Amino acid sequence: MLWEPATYSPDFAVTTQVYHVTSSDGFGLDYTCVLDTRGTDDLADDWMQYSGIGSCRWSFPELHCDRDGWTAEVESSQSDGSTYSMSVPLDSTLPITDWLPDFTKVTYGAYTDPMTAMEFTLTSTPKLPCGGRRS
Repeated sequence: MLWEPATYSPDFAVTTQVYHVTSSDGFGLDYTCVLDTRGTDDLADDWMQYSGIGSCRWSFPELHCDRDGWTAEVESSQSDGSTYSMSVPLDSTLPITDWLPDFTKVTYGAYTDPMTAMEFTLTSTPKLPCGGRRS
């Protein structure tokens, strides 16, 4: 992984950093992260955006992710014309730089392809949903 030096707005409220990830199996990812801390001292109005493109030996989908407060908006376009999007609640007890889902909240999303469309929700389940028995 290689990351370029961060650049800052004149007031240091907006930070931009570019990352390059490569692996020996042919996977590559180039993306940019923008963190905007303008506004109040409360982290709730800060936002972070990741955008980039990946490549590998097979076709790789386009993926875009924006953070707005404590929600991550994920959108992806596939080579077959299908798309999906999700609105993922993030854990507000963690620092704003830690993008971890809040599994106590519902994630909403949609999938479309040239023939159909569907909306979905994701909810958490207990670690052992069979009443503690492993199956």
